[in-house]
Amino acid sequence: YISLASHGWRLSKDKLNTYYRAGLDKVNLSLDSWDEQEHDSNRKKTGAYKAVFETIDNCRDIGLDVSLSMFVSRGDTRSKGFLDAVEYSKRTKVRLFLKAALPLGGFQGDDSKIIDDADREIMERIHQQHSHITRDTHHGCGAMRTLVSINPYGELMPCNSVHINIG
Repeated sequence: YISLASHGWRLSKDKLNTYYRAGLDKVNLSLDSWDEQEHDSNRKKTGAYKAVFETIDNCRDIGLDVSLSMFVSRGDTRSKGFLDAVEYSKRTKVRLFLKAALPLGGFQGDDSKIIDDADREIMERIHQQHSHITRDTHHGCGAMRTLVSINPYGELMPCNSVHINIG
């Protein structure tokens, strides 16, 4: 099973078709915020938000499986943006993977962003009602357990967020 994690930028329909014919099964797109300006600001690229949704449309036209990954920190599950993303996923059946903030990297030692029990319960309830909306609230990072990544240079890495060449 071959999956491509991307921000959606520069993934034209022609390029996606080429990848699909070469064996690509799925495209997973990062969505930093449901708010267009916030997403573009986080990505430091005007138009990044629109690129995500254009890529979703292109993937669906081609027949590629497509999903969204959305980072969730404390309190986000009660925000309008989070609820809008869930509604979009329910309406369109685009898979939504909710990635809980973990006490790693910049959050190590700072629990203010780590999801609380209320967030965890909301994410679990949403998943129970809509199985295509998944969450990882208990198991932490899947690097080397459920995924590995290959960068554009052919180097094997534990995941697309851990840039350590392991072979």
